[in-house]
Amino acid sequence: MLTGLLLLACTGDDSADDSAAPPLDGCVASEDRSVELGVLGGQLFTPLTPGQEVRLVAAPQGGQGVEVAAQTLGLYAGSDSVVDVLLEPWWNGVVQGSFVSEGLTLYCTENDDGSTQGRVWGTVVGFDPDIYQTDNDLAVLDGETIDMLVGVTDAGGNYAEGHVEVVIEF
Repeated sequence: MLTGLLLLACTGDDSADDSAAPPLDGCVASEDRSVELGVLGGQLFTPLTPGQEVRLVAAPQGGQGVEVAAQTLGLYAGSDSVVDVLLEPWWNGVVQGSFVSEGLTLYCTENDDGSTQGRVWGTVVGFDPDIYQTDNDLAVLDGETIDMLVGVTDAGGNYAEGHVEVVIEF
């Protein structure tokens, strides 16, 4: 009987319950911090490149802006990681709107090489709706280079920011 029990124990069950495995949470805070701006296509993050043309979309805070995703290094990220995200478009050295999206989740993602980074999406670098009230107001931005700044503050107060200059396509 003991032999039968041992054989049953060794047969292996490919339907093992992985629910006991800890969640991916390898994104820890460090002194080397950065933010990279890009867009998401499914799970694929594509960085925005300097001079890339971008279209305006409706911003959740009102007005119009550029939808972005951000990847972070050196900030704490995980399924329970809540961050505040500063969103600012700059044109000719002057900020054209400043918004803080509070309470966003900074998820920890794993790269093919095993390294980890934080990722937040669903953010819009918006133009101040008091300055840009109509489509005619926004039309002055067509073909203009805008420096988009995204700053992320994690729950521990660690801050990192990134920016990229893009061209508005209206």
